[in-house]
Amino acid sequence: MTRFTDPAAAIAEAEYLAAQTDQPQAIVRDGDGMQVMDYSDAWHQRLNVIETVTPTWEDIE
Repeated sequence: MTRFTDPAAAIAEAEYLAAQTDQPQAIVRDGDGMQVMDYSDAWHQRLNVIETVTPTWEDIE
């Protein structure tokens, strides 16, 4: 996983991955940075989720 320090870059990556995988993505804390991962993985690992990005209908079509 890529580690981000810029919140805008993490959100852009989460939006891209949500569109590509059709799965919600979570931005989680990683020390003094952030990582993007599948929401279900973050939930099962009980990580500190900062933001969740879900695919939109435009992504699905």
